[in-house]
Formats: sequence, structure tokens, C-alpha cells
Amino acid sequence: MILRASLVALLLATALTSTASAAEKNLPLTGIADGDSRWYEYYSDAFGQLDQGFKGNPANDGSFLISELPDFVPIGGGADIFPREAEFDLGTLTYDDAALTGVGAETAAITGYTVDVSKNIADDDALFSTGYATTLANVAGSLSFDGGQLVGITLTSDITFTYEIGPLAYDGAFSITGNRFELLVDELISTDQGDFRYAWDSGGTIDQVLSLLAGDANGDGQVNLDDFGILKENFGTGTSRGQGDFNSDGKVDLTDFGILKDNFGSAVAVPEPASWLLASLGLVGCLLVRRKSR
Repeated sequence: MILRASLVALLLATALTSTASAAEKNLPLTGIADGDSRWYEYYSDAFGQLDQGFKGNPANDGSFLISELPDFVPIGGGADIFPREAEFDLGTLTYDDAALTGVGAETAAITGYTVDVSKNIADDDALFSTGYATTLANVAGSLSFDGGQLVGITLTSDITFTYEIGPLAYDGAFSITGNRFELLVDELISTDQGDFRYAWDSGGTIDQVLSLLAGDANGDGQVNLDDFGILKENFGTGTSRGQGDFNSDGKVDLTDFGILKDNFGSAVAVPEPASWLLASLGLVGCLLVRRKSR
């Protein structure tokens, strides 16, 4: 009897563990870093910047003299400080999706996060002749979904970069807000061999987060006729942002049409819409009213 009870308890514990694991999902993250992302190595008075080619070579990002900023004065023979250029590998988030239904606005708690920043910035430091390890602590945050689509991430974390030599550990912070990530580590460490101040300063956008541009239903970063077509198709029946519910009230109606109309043409490097097109949208609004009243 004791053996049988123990076996039942073991099977129950295994089932509960499997259920808990099934509730967690992994979300690999990638992103596009801002051109002014930098890495500083003060011991050599050197830094690199993502969008600065070195002596005509766009593959290299430095080095330049810190003491000569804001001018970019070359130093050395060139270095590829950003080996992936702007296409950052931002690791993997783990989140609890047990309560997600894919309907309306929902949130899920972040349960874990791992990333190796050395894949993106200064993976092999010439001064120490080695790379560094990334360690995260106090990771907290959540994911925001609308109609099953990821529309925002909120994450805060302490981050430490550790070189084996010494060892030298540089502390800072990493965060994600909406669709933007920010990394800032800047610390001076004094040793018998000298003072070693290093700094990582980078930000950018995350690919996996749907555009939060008001009126952008399909998440392509602009508000245009494609978005209007989605709103029209779901007018009166839609319940999510991807269907045209831009104010997240659980329905697609004239309020959402007004948001789309007010933001029509909005996008980076996209020209303003012609006045006749905006006038046409106004006429369509009237038609939608008539359709709703029937």
C-alpha cells in the first residue's frame, strides 16, 4: 500500500510539473539597433559607433578617440565592434501563457529572460584579448497582447558583463518598453594594473512587437488603405487591434475609424496623404454610419 501511494504521489507530481511547464512559452527576440549605439573603452581613449564606417570601410565601426568627441577621429587599424551590425540577437523571453485566450487585450507575466550581448557588441575585446559573459538579475515584467498579437513588452533587469581576467564585472541596466529596448552599462573598475572604464550604450526596436502606431491594424508601421480595408471588413464585428479596434474597447466602430482617419499617412518617411484621399475617407465614414444604422 505504501509503495502504491508513493507511486500515485510521484505520478501526480510529474503531471503537475508537466502542466506548469506547458504553461510557459519561449519568445526569441531580435531587433534593429539605433545607428548611434556605442561601446566605449576609456583605457585606450577609444569608442565605436554602429553607423560610423572606419576610413571608408562600412564593415568596421571604430575605433575613434573619445577625447575628440563630437568629432570622429580614427585611431588604430579599424575594428568590427558590432559584428551583427544593426541586426541584434536579443535572446529569449519566457512567459506564462496559461490564462491567454487570444481574445481582446490580455497580459502575461514574464518568467525568465536570457541574452548574450557579446553576440552584438564588442565580442572580443583587444585590450583583454577575450570576450565577456552576460548575467541578468531581478528580471521582471509582462507581455501585452491584443487579439493574440504581441503589442508591447515591459521588462526591467539588472545586467552584468564579466570578463574572466580579474574577473572584472560591469553592472548596468537593460529594459524594454513597448517595442523599444535600452541598454546602459557604464562603470569604472580600479585595479593594480590601472583604471578600466567600459561603457555599453545602445537602444533600438524589437521586431516581434506589433506596431503601436494609432490606426495601424496590420502592424507594418504605417497607416494606409490596407488598414482601412481591415477596419471596413471588421466594422461592427471586430474585437481586436488587428481587426481595427484601435482604442481597445472591444469593438470596431466609428471611434476607431476616426483614429485611422486622423492618423492616415502616418509613418516614418511616408509622405502625407493627398487632401482628396482624406476627403474620400470622410465620405466613407458617412457610408459606414448609414451601414451601421441599418
